[in-house]
Amino acid sequence: MSPEELLRELSKNRPFIRGVTVSGGECTLYPAFLRELAALLLSEGLELLLDSNGSYDFSEDPAGLLPLLSGVMLDVKAWKREEHERVTGTGNEDVLRNLRSLLQCGKLYELRTVVVPGLFDYEGCIRECARLLRPYPEVRYKIIAFRKNGVRAEYRDFESPTEEEMSRLLEIAKSEGAVKVLTL
Repeated sequence: MSPEELLRELSKNRPFIRGVTVSGGECTLYPAFLRELAALLLSEGLELLLDSNGSYDFSEDPAGLLPLLSGVMLDVKAWKREEHERVTGTGNEDVLRNLRSLLQCGKLYELRTVVVPGLFDYEGCIRECARLLRPYPEVRYKIIAFRKNGVRAEYRDFESPTEEEMSRLLEIAKSEGAVKVLTL
């Protein structure tokens, strides 16, 4: 589907939407498409949010995407490098550099952490993320409970956190400085 075709499809719902969120695998792998789509959306008065795993270098922004975006939603899978590497197969230096860069340039719309008991130190990750968000009360922080639905085989033995645990994590995030905190 081309950006023009997508815009035509969106026009059917135009009275009900203010913008579009692009996600994917990693949508920044298609920068030309994103630039063209963003230009079309902006010409129609619509916003564009980008959902990213943090692998694109937002600090350098080689594709020139940031000026076209209303914001970025970023996942922090684990704060400690070795835990992130165990979960994703790669280190988290790029993710954390991008997190700081997006905060500094005012483009971080939402930060997210998925809580998977037994997989990584999610409490430590939430504390670090919340501390980083303290000077940015406008940034939303979503703490998401792991759910088994549709996960890869290696994650099927993990359990979802309890409601009590999620409530406790919400309070921890707020006590560390995050303002707009949601648990899902």
